[in-house]
Amino acid sequence: AAIAWRQQKQVRDALDSALFGLSANLKVKLEAVQALGRLATPPFAALGSEEALHRILREVSGDDAKIVREAAEEALWRSWTKCGDEDIDEQFNAAGALLEREDVRGAVDALS
Repeated sequence: AAIAWRQQKQVRDALDSALFGLSANLKVKLEAVQALGRLATPPFAALGSEEALHRILREVSGDDAKIVREAAEEALWRSWTKCGDEDIDEQFNAAGALLEREDVRGAVDALS
């Protein structure tokens, strides 16, 4: 219970820094997004971390909004492509690389 509470506090703090931080410092906002990305990644994804990244995509504003939004999108994609099992993650990444080269048959074979 203590770990879950701590993770949820980290999620809230990072979300606040990315969206409402008193600092207009882009570096602080990007570090907060990266922290949420780590918190959203299996095998120990923190409750609310993925939703926080979605919220950033919807609500971020200001001069650096585009950069922060892109970082949140990248963090979501990274979290979605990890399951926590190194072998499966490696297999998935290899299939993704094959798809980028438009080798659909190779990608299917890599996942089979």
